[in-house]
Order: sequence, then structure tokens, then C-alpha cells
Amino acid sequence: MNPSVVDQVRAHDYVDITGYREIEEVLRRGRDFVFGDGKAESADLLGGTIVTLDGPDHLQRRRVLAKMIDVRQPWGPEGALFDEAFARNLGELRAGEAAADGLVRFDLMDFARKVFWQTLAAMIGFDSVDKPELVELLQSLVLPIVNAASVEFSKLDHDQIAAAGRAAMDQVRVTFFDPAVDRRIRQVLEADGDAAKLEALPGDLITSMVIAAGGTPDRGLVLRDALAVFAAAVNNPVNQTAYQLEDLEAWLAEHPGDRELLHSDAFFDRAAQETVRLHRTGNPYLVRQALHDADLQTTGRHIERAQWIALWIGQGNLDQSVFGDDAAAFNPHRRVDQRGVKPYGLGFGAGPHVCLGRPLLIWGQGDEAAALGLQARMLKALVHAGVRVDPGGAREMAAHAAERYVRFDVFLGESLSPPAGP
Repeated sequence: MNPSVVDQVRAHDYVDITGYREIEEVLRRGRDFVFGDGKAESADLLGGTIVTLDGPDHLQRRRVLAKMIDVRQPWGPEGALFDEAFARNLGELRAGEAAADGLVRFDLMDFARKVFWQTLAAMIGFDSVDKPELVELLQSLVLPIVNAASVEFSKLDHDQIAAAGRAAMDQVRVTFFDPAVDRRIRQVLEADGDAAKLEALPGDLITSMVIAAGGTPDRGLVLRDALAVFAAAVNNPVNQTAYQLEDLEAWLAEHPGDRELLHSDAFFDRAAQETVRLHRTGNPYLVRQALHDADLQTTGRHIERAQWIALWIGQGNLDQSVFGDDAAAFNPHRRVDQRGVKPYGLGFGAGPHVCLGRPLLIWGQGDEAAALGLQARMLKALVHAGVRVDPGGAREMAAHAAERYVRFDVFLGESLSPPAGP
């Protein structure tokens, strides 16, 4: 999706920016270009949250949640929750009924949602999400919230999407949020200000915000922050999973020698980052507003005060002046020599609003001694388990301006990775 074909009604008159360097500069200049009210349609969900705050308030909220994104947390790259969730859900698939040809076929989107949601629900502070009945309920409720969080980009009726999101939000509050926040308020009050006792409490979002509020949080704000972070945390990893498997299988079909690299964490890490660069599963453009007249240092472009800007991340990540003539092609061996450019490009944003969860999703960054981030960990686990793209299976795209699958069929077959050496 790009500015020439976008078909949703936009709330403001935007200047469209598609070049990598200009996008990066605007994102990094947080004192000159701010979020503003660029997501007014989803204000019921996102208003006042870390997603929309600017300036000192935004920085303070990130500090409050710093413990949540520590890679040593149970849900982080060095924790065990992801591996446990993957093994549990894969075991249920293997124990299920196979098709007539003996193969186990399933929807990768459904599988990835269960694994990521069970892992990241703990990061938020929701309890008992390993129980099958609660997992199913959470799935049914979070999807409408994910849709409402980016209602501006939907091709369906916006009022209906927003209403469904509000209804789901109310049920999440009653079923998951209220019991969780009540328990954490008790824990914080029992600590009675003892720094050691407070530090020993879990690092999830709800606990962190309750501690920051001294045990008397604004429950509505905590709920909105919890759902805003959760919606972002589960949408992109789940959608990226399908593209990662699809991209890697196609690459290996053309470069069979690289199957030998499927025992290398660094290879999976670079493959995952390359897919993040190529496929924009988040909102097609990010919104900023100029606080005053400003000239971009990268190009000299003049932006007038109060002007709204649409930063087209997907287009920027295909900028040939940065990523080469084959920028639109998947290449896990791609090397970008330009200073400051990450292998994933602007896939996690940049500047003050860089994706809060990036350290959890992309962590190893080619270091064989480091634990793989959850995004590459998912790809590696799928490949080693023998999950393959089903060439005759269903692939359904969402009615959304972003590159999002609703369904992506796969099967359990022979692993692409060769046997490990002695």
C-alpha cells in the first residue's frame, strides 16, 4: 500500500513522505514533530497511552515500563514462556486428527496467535492464560481490539469496528483486567513502600504501573495502556510469522545450499529482520504533526507549522538508495553499509516512539552467544518442527490497508533443516 492507492478517508490533509532518510529524520526529531491527535478515531482505546503520548510524559511512561521489556523476564528472549507455549500448542496439533494423506494441516495465524498471546499476556499481567478456555476467550476478544486500534486503516465500517472494540474492551476488563489489577494492588500495598519487596514483584505492565502509582492507579488508563501495548505486541509478530516462513521457504528453494545454515541462530535472526523490513504489517503510515516551521536536514524539504505528515514506512524500507537495487527482494544475507541503518530498516520505527517491544522481538541481532528474539525464535521453531507452507492451502488477507493475513495454511512435514552434524 502506498500514497497513490490508499483508499481510506484520512482525518487531515497530509504531506506524504516515502523516502527512508526523510522518514527517519522526522521520527527522530521528536521535539519538532509530534504525534498529536492523529489517531482520533481510536482515541477510546489509545488516548493517553504510551502509544500516543509525546514529550516528557511519554519518556516517563517508557521508564515505568522498562522492567517489562527486560530480556530476562519469563516472556523475554532469555525466558522460557515462549518455548513452553510453542511446545504445548504443537503437541496439541500432533495429537489431533490428520488429513486423509496423513498430514496435519492447520492455520498458522491461529497457531501463532495462541503462542504469542499466551507468552505476551504474561507480559501485560493477565493471569491463567495457559488454560485452553481462557485462551480461546482472549483470542475472541483481542481481535476486535486489534482492529479498533487501527480502525483508521480498515476497509470495513469504522463505526462497527469501534463499537466491537469497545465491547471487547469491556469484557476484557471484567474477565482478565479487574482480577489482575486487584491482585497487584494488594501486592503493592503489602510491600508498604519497601524497595526490595517492590523490586521482587513481577515486571509486567500492570504491576509496573500500579507500583508507579503507589498502589492507587488510574484503572482506566492502566487498562488502555495494557490493551494498546498488547494489541501492538500480538498483531505484528503474528502477521510477520506467516511472511517469515513464506519468505524463507522461497529463498531456500532457490538457494538450497543455505539449508546448512538452518542450524545457525544468526541466519534465522537476519532472515526475520529482513522480513520485518519487507512487509509492513503495522499501520501503513505513521502520523506526525509539525510543532513549528521546520526544514528537513536530509533533503531541505520545508514543513510548515501544524502541517500533518504521513510517514510511509513500507515505502521507506524499499528505498533503493539505502537497501540497493534489489530492495524489494528477500535476501537474508543483505548487508547495508550506510551508517545507522538496521537490517529491519524502519520496521520498528525510530526516535522517541521506537517500538517498545523491539528488544523482545529482535534481540540477538546476529550474535551467536545471545538468545534469539521471539520473532526469530518462532521462525526457527517452525522450521525445525517441520512446519511447511501448504501450496494448496487457503491464504486470506484482511480487509485492511496493511499487509495482514487472516488465514495462512501450513502442514507438518519434513523439516527443511538437514540433520545436525556430530
